[in-house]
Amino acid sequence: MSSQESDYQRIRTDEPLRKYLYEHHITPDNYLMHEAELRRLFPEPGAWERFADEYMTPGTLISWRKFMEEGQRFDVFPHPRYIQQDFHLHDFFEMKYQLAGSGTVFVDSHTLFLRESEICVIAPYVPHRNEVYTDDAVMVNFVLPLDCLAELFPRLSGFPNGFRAFFRGEGPRSRFLHAETTGSEAVRQIVSDILACFAGGRQHDPLRRLCMESDLEKLFLLLLESGPDFHGEESAVVTRDRMMARVVDYLREHLEEVSLADVAGMLHFTPAYVSRLIRRQTGFTFQMLLLTMRMEAAARQLRETDLSVDQIAAGVGLTGRTNFYEKFRSIYGVSPGAFRKMVH
Repeated sequence: MSSQESDYQRIRTDEPLRKYLYEHHITPDNYLMHEAELRRLFPEPGAWERFADEYMTPGTLISWRKFMEEGQRFDVFPHPRYIQQDFHLHDFFEMKYQLAGSGTVFVDSHTLFLRESEICVIAPYVPHRNEVYTDDAVMVNFVLPLDCLAELFPRLSGFPNGFRAFFRGEGPRSRFLHAETTGSEAVRQIVSDILACFAGGRQHDPLRRLCMESDLEKLFLLLLESGPDFHGEESAVVTRDRMMARVVDYLREHLEEVSLADVAGMLHFTPAYVSRLIRRQTGFTFQMLLLTMRMEAAARQLRETDLSVDQIAAGVGLTGRTNFYEKFRSIYGVSPGAFRKMVH
């Protein structure tokens, strides 16, 4: 392997390097402004340009042949953390299983938040990108070529089911399937075993390869047996609405003292994920949403209780009379005392 190729390949194995790029906000939108820094990170001639072409510019069509050798019918690998790909296309079905932690899959305008044991299957030629931005997260990618589905899933194709309809395009084709949760330890174990086989290079043995193909079909059959609620793209908004409802409920219960990190921990996502979810669903920043909810709670108590203004302010997490008065007036246009007189 040449020194140039070796330097280029660092991005596939050097997670601290990828994390550095992420934490220093070197993104597909601004990487040209960081040419000097990229040249320092990739000193060999042409290396940083190759990195930018692969990871920092809009993706083109990616073929299953990039991943698979002669005679291989599927591939599996952990999605690299801290990769900032733009939207790209595949000529194969791609299944993502969240083995640990959490991740996000963007499919066109839809956002799918994957928590542990959740699954997503994306149809060929559908623009998408992925985010895995925590050290403990493991998102497992399965490459499932169209031409190999019949050999991979002979029993799955033998009776009507959601996977068969999705793979065959029976009826209106959804661009993806998403199961909010499976919770099956058997499914988790099969994913772990297949991943370990590929990581150990045992997929090159013909007999072991057949065993893993059998395990893969068993995985899909177990998914059907465990009864996950699979959704297509029409339900992605519902999924986000449910997530947002959990955020709102949590804030209502913790108005006195709560942070974005607290909410993220409750959902098992990073603060950046939750911040984007709130902005996308409400148009508010986290702080603005929290302030609005605190003032709504304060107004309700001014209307329905005899608590003093100081007690109400402390109860919604805003200590200091001046601070509370300023925040309340910014929302309602009047002081708390004036508001109480108006509603009584």
